[in-house]
Amino acid sequence: MISTNVISYSFAGSWLSVYSQIPVLESKFYKNLFNDPERTQAVTTDEGLKIFQNTGILPFPEVLLNSVGIRVTGYTSLSVSNTFEKIKSEFNYVTHGGFGLGFSNVALYSEHEFNDLEIDGGIWLAEKFIIKNVKTNDKIKISEAKIIDFELIVDGNRKFHFQLQPRFGKKNSIFIAVLQDLPWNQIPVQLPDAKTVQELLDSSVLVLQEDILEIILK
Repeated sequence: MISTNVISYSFAGSWLSVYSQIPVLESKFYKNLFNDPERTQAVTTDEGLKIFQNTGILPFPEVLLNSVGIRVTGYTSLSVSNTFEKIKSEFNYVTHGGFGLGFSNVALYSEHEFNDLEIDGGIWLAEKFIIKNVKTNDKIKISEAKIIDFELIVDGNRKFHFQLQPRFGKKNSIFIAVLQDLPWNQIPVQLPDAKTVQELLDSSVLVLQEDILEIILK
């Protein structure tokens, strides 16, 4: 029987306007962000400031901060919402409430795996999405699929972008990345908080689990 598992959750928000700089936070705050100072690091990259917890399991719990927005990644929706609230509270503290933590739009991202397929993941994807609709002959055969991309629309206006590929390092398994973009004005709260972040992530994954995965698995 095919089993499914949520690997990670991410919440990303685009600021209402681009900032010339974001608030400077103390290194002590970075080190304790995930309650694991020994394995937590902060580095500056081309994307912005990354604070991550090296758990040894990818993707690492992480926060990305830059002039255009924030992205928080974790293994559960609760951990993402808690980390987001810590960042929000610290921004308010160091700027005395002067940093406008409002969003123009948000992105809800989750990673999943399907395990215990009857055949290898690449072959399963090829049979599911390609072979039935592509004519081949004895000389030319489709062996496996590497990446499948598509978009689904739920209830007429909720768009979900999917990317499916064989699960790296696992036989008979596939990896699914799911992205849902939302304008913030469609969300019935003025400013983001931990409760809203968790509810948005849980709602996105619930639609996926109850309505969409069944379609993919058929």
